[in-house]
Amino acid sequence: AYAHRMIDHDNGTGLIDALDRLSAVYQARVSPFLAASVNHEASEGMQGQTVALSSYLQLGDADFSAAGTDRLLDLCLTRTAVTADGLSKIEPQQNLRWLDLSFLPVDNKEVLRLCVSASSLEQLSLEATRVDDSIRQWLSQAERLRELDLSSTAIGDATIVALPETLPIETLWLTGSKITDASIDRIIAMKSLQRVDFQRTGVSGIGLNRLIASRPDLQINPLE
Repeated sequence: AYAHRMIDHDNGTGLIDALDRLSAVYQARVSPFLAASVNHEASEGMQGQTVALSSYLQLGDADFSAAGTDRLLDLCLTRTAVTADGLSKIEPQQNLRWLDLSFLPVDNKEVLRLCVSASSLEQLSLEATRVDDSIRQWLSQAERLRELDLSSTAIGDATIVALPETLPIETLWLTGSKITDASIDRIIAMKSLQRVDFQRTGVSGIGLNRLIASRPDLQINPLE
């Protein structure tokens, strides 16, 4: 309520003051909102603010606190500056539901150490990480996955084929991965699957047409 009062006063012009105060709280060396307070060209001003915000609120290994518990349920570190050194401060987790390490420089070793078993995972995002098909045995333990993102990885057909037949998966992102037509039959068999994207992969036009004919209900390549 107090935040709204500060922001909304004087027909909403308090927004810049509120953001400038927030910047001070986070000890930004240069206020990212200074220019916007004298220049109200919103499109250019807000773009500059967004860049500044992302730079001083970035999370890296140096300011990453150790998590001395194995009871985390959700862990989302996508696009942070955290590396394997930072992840090593987190105890191996037993019951993760959501794990997102997208765009981090981590490989199979870090993922398997951090998440002891894939059986509890409901959402897993490893886009643009260094994982490969060696992760397939761990991923074959998944029982609850509803969304899986392996885009821009070295993951191939061996991992997709290893996924449990009873997996309740709804969304599968494989864009830019190493899969081929050998994964099509397995994808067809995923009865709960609603959308799949495999652009920039080895899937041929023949494989695509076979999938369309077998699963007309699927939303295919929604990112196209």
